[in-house]
Amino acid sequence: RDVINFKPDVTFITIGGNDANSGMALDEYRAAIEKIIDKLDKIDCLPILQTYYCPIYEQMSEIFQNFPEYMEIKRKISSERQIPLIDQYKYFSALYQNEKSTYSELMLDGLHVNPIGNAIMDLIACRSCYIPDPIFLDIKFEHEVQFYLDKMNRYLKLPPGCSFNPRCYTQSYNDLCKRETPHKIEVEEGHYIWCVNEEVLKDEFDF
Repeated sequence: RDVINFKPDVTFITIGGNDANSGMALDEYRAAIEKIIDKLDKIDCLPILQTYYCPIYEQMSEIFQNFPEYMEIKRKISSERQIPLIDQYKYFSALYQNEKSTYSELMLDGLHVNPIGNAIMDLIACRSCYIPDPIFLDIKFEHEVQFYLDKMNRYLKLPPGCSFNPRCYTQSYNDLCKRETPHKIEVEEGHYIWCVNEEVLKDEFDF
């Protein structure tokens, strides 16, 4: 209801934490997600499903232990309806399963991530959508985020993402580079840059 009034082009659907915590039936949960998707379809809005990060199960109630089943429903809907999916859970759970003590450093409590955990979620979402990594103004915070990213990458390779460059690499130059709109170029398998025509940015950046 709140989203539709803004007539967005894209909407991320990440619901599930409170539903699992309240013990909502899985079929009811699925029906709720599909209802949201159907409403978005009617306004030509692209839904992007997103799983949650992994909770610390030892700190959660017994009813919450089937939380992975809720996340699996999103994967099934994504596959069945050909809807994009950002699977945060698989990246976070890999670290949780292998280094629980380290993983707890990303959490405020059993259910909520702290600022570093939030930053990692943002970064994974950006990379999954081939958007350049967010820029962190606090260098110390950026190094902390990178420390945990490196940890996560040990157990499951994170999306490669892309870089932002105001000019194309010479070897990657193509006809799109003549346009004044940003465009994505694959510089190697799975790795992209965003190229922006210099004329577009010359008033904002010092070249």
